[in-house]
Amino acid sequence: MNIISRKLDLLLSLLAVYTRRS
Repeated sequence: MNIISRKLDLLLSLLAVYTRRS
């Protein structure tokens, strides 16, 4: 179980949405 990996995935997803909205 890699919590960091999951957090990174979530952060990447958030960043993708942020860049798409911009």
